[in-house]
Amino acid sequence: MDHPTPIYIARKEVHKYFPGLSSKTLANQNSQGKGPTPIKRGRLVFYRFDELKDSFERKQGKAGRLITKL
Repeated sequence: MDHPTPIYIARKEVHKYFPGLSSKTLANQNSQGKGPTPIKRGRLVFYRFDELKDSFERKQGKAGRLITKL
């Protein structure tokens, strides 16, 4: 079943839309000032879906280029 494309996605729900990307990875990137911009709402952390998708695709592209060079 396909999920409708949301505008925002909670950090804890990221794995449902981006297999292989964990909420812990995003938390670590955030602490290092890297990755997509988080939006805090109380204790919850959200990301704009489009920004998360672009970041994920860039990472996948870099990984793909590294694999082809090996």
